[in-house]
Amino acid sequence: MDAESRDKQFTRKMKMEMAEGFSEWLQGDANLEEEIRKNTDGHFEIVPAGKKQLQEGLLTRKEAETLVRNLRSQYDTVC
Repeated sequence: MDAESRDKQFTRKMKMEMAEGFSEWLQGDANLEEEIRKNTDGHFEIVPAGKKQLQEGLLTRKEAETLVRNLRSQYDTVC
């Protein structure tokens, strides 16, 4: 999950710059399950940073904490 909406380094490296993702979900504009993408070789999945820049304070919301907890129960590694 790329939660860095300003830099988007990981999202750019995966060539998903124009994809909706984490920032849209956190702002209530997207369904997270639809934003989970497989990388090109299919070895892992990513939630791109998203097109929108995150508003200050959103990452501290309980929803973000719950999301990480839920993803950890479904995946071997969440970073």
